[in-house]
Amino acid sequence: MAVTSEIKNITISDGIGQATASQNTRVYAYTVPSATTSGTDTTPTANRVYTTAIFIPANMTLTGLSYLIGSVGGTDLAIAMLFNSEGVLVANSAVAGATVGTTATMQHLAFTAPYAAKGPALYFAGIQVNGTTCRLRTQVFGDHPTAIFAQTWATPVSMTSVPTTFTTAYGPIVMTY
Repeated sequence: MAVTSEIKNITISDGIGQATASQNTRVYAYTVPSATTSGTDTTPTANRVYTTAIFIPANMTLTGLSYLIGSVGGTDLAIAMLFNSEGVLVANSAVAGATVGTTATMQHLAFTAPYAAKGPALYFAGIQVNGTTCRLRTQVFGDHPTAIFAQTWATPVSMTSVPTTFTTAYGPIVMTY
């Protein structure tokens, strides 16, 4: 499985080699956008969470997720979710949602509280929107798990099953912050 990450300020924190990452570390979920039009311009389905695997290489504090908005922003609301490797919800942004931002930009969705991620480990990043007006930029290809699963708007819960395969246009282009 290939891992594409942008990692800054990794340090060794103790004598046994446990790596930690300092603040402002960004980790992309497998697809690093080369342009604001990278990936597939996907029309989301309401009451669905678009998820992708994301490899966290070291212990780090995550304050939220950023995702790439597609060709339409504006009227819908978005929520970010982070799941551990077993599909258990470990962090989410405000359930009221944030209005989808400007077309072709990365939108930050802060978690309700910082999350102390333990790495190296596999997590899943999820983005949910409440309508079908906006667009998400999603991953075109890969060899990592992605999924779309049903979830009532504004009620983040754990995944019913953990994804195991890649499907085009399921995984959002997303990164931690």
